[in-house]
Amino acid sequence: MSGGFVQQKARSQLSDNGKLRLNVNFRSTVDPQSGEESRWKQPVFSLEEVETGKTWWVREGNWRNESGIELFVSDEGWSVIRVHRRVPRLLVVTPEGIDTLSVEICFPTKRENEEPPAQAGTWERWTDEHVQSICDVGTVWTVGARFRFARAGLQTFFVCRTGWGRYLVLDLSAARVVSEAEASPELSALLRPVDQQWALEILKQVIAERAALELAIENAEGVRLSPPEMDDLYDNLEIALRIVRQENVKRAEELLVVLQDFHGPVWERGVYPALEMNGGRWHYDPAREWIHLTMFVIGVKPRGLAFRWFGEVHGEAEVHFRELPECIPNRDQILKSLKPGMTFGSVIRSVGAPSAILGSFELDDKLPHEEQAQYERWDYDELGADGKPHSWGLTFRLSQIEPVHQDPTQPWSHPFRFKTTDECTPVLHSVKRIRWTKAYREMREGHY
Repeated sequence: MSGGFVQQKARSQLSDNGKLRLNVNFRSTVDPQSGEESRWKQPVFSLEEVETGKTWWVREGNWRNESGIELFVSDEGWSVIRVHRRVPRLLVVTPEGIDTLSVEICFPTKRENEEPPAQAGTWERWTDEHVQSICDVGTVWTVGARFRFARAGLQTFFVCRTGWGRYLVLDLSAARVVSEAEASPELSALLRPVDQQWALEILKQVIAERAALELAIENAEGVRLSPPEMDDLYDNLEIALRIVRQENVKRAEELLVVLQDFHGPVWERGVYPALEMNGGRWHYDPAREWIHLTMFVIGVKPRGLAFRWFGEVHGEAEVHFRELPECIPNRDQILKSLKPGMTFGSVIRSVGAPSAILGSFELDDKLPHEEQAQYERWDYDELGADGKPHSWGLTFRLSQIEPVHQDPTQPWSHPFRFKTTDECTPVLHSVKRIRWTKAYREMREGHY
């Protein structure tokens, strides 16, 4: 079941059986100080039957300045409204239109002794270290999440599996948050097993509709696929691959082997220091990256097809992309034999494109610090004889400064010179074998 994202415009969401529709509209409000119409709109929610148009209830949201609303409605009429990026929360409304539960989402540093806001129903706080507050964006916690309703006997639950694999479960009739640890066997069976099966079904659907999906990607208009209904399938592919990685779903092996040459949207990324020598730029296919990463996690080695391509700018607009080797045999041994001092070009001609390009901000400043020089690490994933993944971290050094002998007769002269663009070539600084850990995988997945 998917939700509908709302940003200051009317929107609705159907229940899975298509019989109920949860709506939100925005009405104008008056600024109490100026008496003029405010630019902020008041959300008005309603639940109605699709076939008859009968309205079950109407209620106003008691907030303004809302940047995002997502709607969910169950077949029985339970409504869940996700609101507020600044102070995110989930609101539960009964089929009769009564507010019964509000769950605030926050980072653990939130003061636990804070008084709950004045409101109807039960109020709870759900904390997690992955919840982030980002300037100008608000609080981020739903990236890569899957929302759905689930029923166990006569009970209805609202289930959120977060992008980092933790569950937030709401017992709707009891108006409370249920931790996964205290979940009954009946409820536990509706969590990870159901999501694993869903992930496998999504991979099968992508295989079955691959031609149409790749065509929609090719005809994309900006960030939206064309036709737009393919957006949901592409988004679900990313979530499904996360689930397969986190749950180590071995049953996905054959499906991933079929999909390893899948072509997703190709994005242009900012220039990293190792490419600046030619004013270069690079493109990458995130979907293929997710697929290959997932294969390594479950112990399957991809053929070695590239999902990063490096270009050199010629003139004002022309970009020439380098021809890189793919499907290199014995690449693990080649990576192990690389020596410091090799140039960027010679490295990628030997081992092809990397699995990840990481700057110091992604590595907790573990790269060397040197005045007038920049460092970055390129990671190459491999599968060991034991069936476990590891990586080779290649650290490149790029400097536009060359030390020279200072003229003692001119003490004001600098003991270095600036290299020309052609001379400014990154060189291999070090080669390190990296053992995969939970922290390393989270860094590579970019968890929120």
